[in-house]
Amino acid sequence: MTRQAQAGLAETAPAAGFEPAPRDDEAASPPAGDRSRQAMLAGSMEDAQILIWYASRSGVPVEEEVMKNLAETRSAHEQGRWSPAEEARFWTALNKLARAVRPVTVASIKASTEYGGSSHDRTRRVVQRYRRATLGVLLLLLLAQIYWLIGNNFATQIDTLQGDVSTQMDTLARLQGRLRAVEVDLEEESGRLIALMSADRPEEVLLPARRRVTELSRQQQELEVEIARSERLLEAATNMLASSQILLQGWDIFTGEEDPLRILTASRERATTTGKETAAAADPRRRYADNLTLLASRSALSTFNQYVLPLLYGLVGALAFILRTLSREMAAVTYSPADNLRYSLRWPLGMLAGITVGWFFDPESLTGLAAIQPLALAFLAGYGVELLFAGLDRIVSAFTGGDGKSRAAAA
Repeated sequence: MTRQAQAGLAETAPAAGFEPAPRDDEAASPPAGDRSRQAMLAGSMEDAQILIWYASRSGVPVEEEVMKNLAETRSAHEQGRWSPAEEARFWTALNKLARAVRPVTVASIKASTEYGGSSHDRTRRVVQRYRRATLGVLLLLLLAQIYWLIGNNFATQIDTLQGDVSTQMDTLARLQGRLRAVEVDLEEESGRLIALMSADRPEEVLLPARRRVTELSRQQQELEVEIARSERLLEAATNMLASSQILLQGWDIFTGEEDPLRILTASRERATTTGKETAAAADPRRRYADNLTLLASRSALSTFNQYVLPLLYGLVGALAFILRTLSREMAAVTYSPADNLRYSLRWPLGMLAGITVGWFFDPESLTGLAAIQPLALAFLAGYGVELLFAGLDRIVSAFTGGDGKSRAAAA
């Protein structure tokens, strides 16, 4: 029937009470629901082939009846002998096959093996992305750790040198006090000896006075030598302290002094100025400028130790867990693209866990190797995020009771 005849029939059919006959192409095309069902069935048969391929290659034991039913139903579908009974046989056999290869799934086979093609390529890109991220974070952590260790060594050295300077200053003050007392005694004994000699006293009277003057002169010389030695030690310790302070200021790239050599100049000015009010003494800001900059550097060091390093260690721990899990799942053919969401949420949680560990430790009370222990705990917290948050959940449950979750859900 031509299209013109069909059009004429369509015009006369309503009057005659008949419906127009469908065109040949319309009668041949199945409804949309049937097409979707056929596509789903074809995809499921392809999935069955993938599971059979994996089970055969991996040596997974599968019942012979399952293999036979899948082969027969596929053949029936290709030959047009499809029926509800064949469909029931197919779905039952596919269910048994999926349980036999569990936890491996079709998605994990496509993602973890070369059978998946583009899906496997995407998985390789995911692994490369996490590998590069881990290497980048490790490099950043290495630089940050070296940076912190240098600053921590400078700060520790400054504390030690400040103690040495304080000790040398106490020693020098004590020697100077003894020297003044000896000088006073020497002046008195010298005056007494002069008075005795002016009175023409006999030698037996002058001898004890002369001996006393000689002894005090000897003590004066010894004290002057010790004072000179103590001053040299104090100067050396002061110079070392100023040098360490300059190095610490140079280390601090965030709040450090733009010209660290000013600290050494100010230290020398204070050392050479005695009894005079200088410009630095008149202006408290200049007087305490070096101390303020040093305090700022120590604050930067504490911030670095309490926040930045724990965060990086927690992130490294989380990335290490992701890489190990990825390699294990790829080897076991259990990785699927749906796991990417879990991995993308884990590394922010690792950073949070690392910072959380840093809250429980005071960086000012830990020095040297003892300061590394919180960082190791931050790495472990990032690696085992579940343990940390499971402990927090138990703490919350202890206060909210056993039905805390149900109450929260109801709210």
